Amino acid sequence: MNEINTNEPMVRPQLLTILCILSFIGSGLSVLSNGFVFLFYDQFTAPENLEAFENIFGSEMNLDILMGTSIYFYLLQSFFYALSFFGVLKMWQLQKIGLHIYTLAQMCILILPEIFVPVLPFPFVQIMVTATFVLLYFSSFRMIQ
Repeated sequence: MNEINTNEPMVRPQLLTILCILSFIGSGLSVLSNGFVFLFYDQFTAPENLEAFENIFGSEMNLDILMGTSIYFYLLQSFFYALSFFGVLKMWQLQKIGLHIYTLAQMCILILPEIFVPVLPFPFVQIMVTATFVLLYFSSFRMIQ
């Protein structure tokens, strides 16, 4: 009789490990950067700081978008990137609920700029990267179970 031994620990596939590490880095840095802009929003949007930002980032960067975006955009972005990080943590622990949390958070991250900053171009590249990660995560979990 073929019985499944439930005492053996599940092994994380190498692809899942790589994806999680990349997502930990991306989500973690995004939480920090959006949180930083949220906390210091007044300093970032002060007109007298515009010249300093142009010296750092170059004049080709459209700082009007940063200055015209609501503070709540950065708060929500931080929240959804933190949620994404939490989903990746659950996937690292081989819990499939993490895939659902991560996917929901990533969808919200794609939608937020369309609501708060509609002048931005269509995020085709971001959609393709997100879809690729979600599909790769999904295929990794199919290998486990």
